[in-house]
Amino acid sequence: RYLRPFLTGTVEDAEGELWIYGDDGPARRVAPTASQDPEAFWGPAIFGEALTLEFIADGDAEPDIDVARVSHGFKDFLGAPKLAGTCNLDVNCYSEFADIKSGIATYLISQGSGDFVCTGTLLNDLDGTLQPWFLTANHCVGSNSGASSLLAFWGYETDGCNGTPVDRNSRPTSAGATLLYTETVAAGTDVSFLLLDEDPPDGTTYLGWTTDSPDIGDGGLSVIHHPQGDYKRIAFGSKIPVQDINGLSTNPDNFHFVHYVEGDSDPGALGTTEPGSSGASLLNDDHQVIGQLYGGTASCAEPDAPDIYGKFAISFTNGVGEYLTNGTLPTTTTVTTPVSPGDGDDDDDKFRSNDSGGDSACGC
Repeated sequence: RYLRPFLTGTVEDAEGELWIYGDDGPARRVAPTASQDPEAFWGPAIFGEALTLEFIADGDAEPDIDVARVSHGFKDFLGAPKLAGTCNLDVNCYSEFADIKSGIATYLISQGSGDFVCTGTLLNDLDGTLQPWFLTANHCVGSNSGASSLLAFWGYETDGCNGTPVDRNSRPTSAGATLLYTETVAAGTDVSFLLLDEDPPDGTTYLGWTTDSPDIGDGGLSVIHHPQGDYKRIAFGSKIPVQDINGLSTNPDNFHFVHYVEGDSDPGALGTTEPGSSGASLLNDDHQVIGQLYGGTASCAEPDAPDIYGKFAISFTNGVGEYLTNGTLPTTTTVTTPVSPGDGDDDDDKFRSNDSGGDSACGC
C-alpha cells in the first residue's frame, strides 16, 4: 500500500522546506523537478496507510500549499515483494548481468485514470554524456503529463541469488521526466524516450545499444524487468517468426517476436514477463538494447507463448537517434554504443566496449 499526494500552491517559492514521511521509512524533501509544474505536481510515494506533510518555515513564513488529491495504491505492487509469478528468475542468479542490471528501473506513473507501473532502461549516447536518457514503452507513458509524474526506483532487487528483496522504501528514486519522443504501436514501435529530471545514483550503468537486429532463430536474447512492479527478474529468449497476436497485423515488421528459453546456467528454469514488465529492454547476446517490451501472451501458465518487442533500430531511425547522436545521424548501416558504468571517472576509463561486430559509429 502507498499514498502519493498531488500538491498545488507555491511549494517552490515558499520560504521554508516541505517534507513528507509515513509511518515507516525516511523523510523526503518535496520540491518540483524540472519537468513539473511548480504549482501543481505529484510528490513522492509514501508506503503505508498514512502520510504527514511538514513545513519547516523560515521565520514567520506561512506556506500556500494544498493537497489537491491523493493517489491511494491499494494494490501491493509498490509494497510487499514476491507478487510476480513463481516461474520468474532472479537476475542476481546470473553473474554475467551484474555490470548492467543497475541501469534498469521500475517506475510509477500517476494520472487521472490511476497509477501504473512499468520498466525502463538508462541508455548511453555516442558522446558518453551520461545524461539520463530513459527508454520505455508508449503504452506506459505517452504524454508529458504522464512523464512529469514519473517516479523511478533504482536497485530494487534481492540481496543475492533467490535472497531477500531489499526494502523498496530504502531505494534511491528519480522523480519527473520530459518526454522527448514517442510513437504508438499503430504508428511505429510503441516506444517512448525520455530525459529524467534527476540523475540515478552514482555508479548506475547506462546501457549500450545497437541498430543491428537479430535474425530469426538467433538466441542469446534476454530481458531484465520488474514483473508486477516486483523486484528485478530476468528471462532468456530467441527470436521467432512473426505471430498474429496483439493486433499487429498492420506493422509486424516493426517488432521482434520472442520465445522464452532456458537460461544456460540454470537448465530447466524458464522465465517470463508480466504486467509491470512493459517497457523493459530486449538485449542481444552482447547485452546491448535492441528493443522494448510491448506485450504478448507469455506467462508462467503459458511459458511457450510469444512476447513482442518494438525494434530499437526503427525507433532510432524514426526519432530516438537524434538525441543519442547529438543530432547528427551517422551514415553507417549499424550504429553501436557501449555501456558506461556511470562512475564519473576519466574518459579513458569510461567505457567498457560492448561492440557486436557491426559497423560502429563510435569507434569503440
